[in-house]
Amino acid sequence: MKVHIFGAASSPGIANYALNRAADVYENKYGSDAADIVKYHFYVDDELISVSRVEEGVNLAKQTIELCKDAGSDAFQFSSCVRERHSTRRGVLSMVSSIFYPLGFVSPYVLNAKKTLQHLCTNRSDWDQPFPTSVEQK
Repeated sequence: MKVHIFGAASSPGIANYALNRAADVYENKYGSDAADIVKYHFYVDDELISVSRVEEGVNLAKQTIELCKDAGSDAFQFSSCVRERHSTRRGVLSMVSSIFYPLGFVSPYVLNAKKTLQHLCTNRSDWDQPFPTSVEQK
């Protein structure tokens, strides 16, 4: 699996599966201690373990971090499919309403469309009337 839906009910289970798989794959490279920490002391992205000596904890932390780094990158990516919409008040509302952005990364881009919609509503444009090219260029 290369991608999964952000916030899905299955997300914690998928994250734990990916961690366990990484521990299995990289156990020979980083040792069974690091793999056991990932397998039995992690939940999603939280680790909880206690050791008797500071040096042991630092060494295990370094091994665990390296194991997780080798497993893959920690990157947030998204893709979109833009459908052509009519240049009308209804089309702008449809486009703005169809965007799902739970973390708000795309808010600066959506804001321009919302401002255009606000302008069209303030001017009481008809829902299906094409708007002027001056508005369309914004």
